[in-house]
Amino acid sequence: MRMADDDAIPRSIRDKANKEDLLLTNLIRLSVPFGNFYKNERGKIRKSLYWVDNDISSRELNISLPEGHLARAIKAIDGTWLIILKQSPLQGEDASIVAHELAHIVLDSEGFPFIETTLDYRGDPDFESLAFSLNNLLQDPLVIIKLQSYGFELYKEYYDECQEAISALKKVNGRPDGIFGIKLTIDYIKNLLENDLLHFYQYDPCREYSILFEQIFPFIDTRAKKLHKMIVDLDYHQMSNITSIYRNIIDFFNLAEFLQVKNQ
Repeated sequence: MRMADDDAIPRSIRDKANKEDLLLTNLIRLSVPFGNFYKNERGKIRKSLYWVDNDISSRELNISLPEGHLARAIKAIDGTWLIILKQSPLQGEDASIVAHELAHIVLDSEGFPFIETTLDYRGDPDFESLAFSLNNLLQDPLVIIKLQSYGFELYKEYYDECQEAISALKKVNGRPDGIFGIKLTIDYIKNLLENDLLHFYQYDPCREYSILFEQIFPFIDTRAKKLHKMIVDLDYHQMSNITSIYRNIIDFFNLAEFLQVKNQ
């Protein structure tokens, strides 16, 4: 997620940020995967990074964590990063979620292309939300791959995300058209990509989500599976292919007026 174009992390926030070494002590001590991940990946983040509790971010930046979320990384206009935390100190069971947010920042530092709104639609909440979903579409599966390589147990995080998606799906009324329909399609494709990576769990909560989606929105299911195949066939695992994949998706939904790919 990115802050508004005219926003940078103010000094008041930086002064109240948690000390990273103290904040992550428990995670490094209690989680071998996190310790190895942090040792190998933290140095790739070249910009400043601040860790701030949600109550401070909500009060001073008017940015709050979505309900049920433990952490979220946000990039400021000057390239510095903020990780908002629901609570501190962190515990061992928080390791995979914190690593997830750090992995997003690592991908950005490595030059991962991202979707942003075009100038005429900058700040439009609907298109900004759609850009956010598109960025996560490819980043989240790649984050999973990275975390799996360090031996993280991802089931709880995966389960919670799928249950949240099932709950949201059941609240949809009528035929989802326009931006909402596109966003629903993008989120479903992300589910398919993640399911490719995590389907081996004995109970697969996202399989339940997929079945429900197919039943409620068969017309979206067909379109989503076509795009899922395109993304896999073009090998989204290679960063050199990401820009082309994103442009194909933007063209597929006729979004070139509203969204664009930015290479770093």
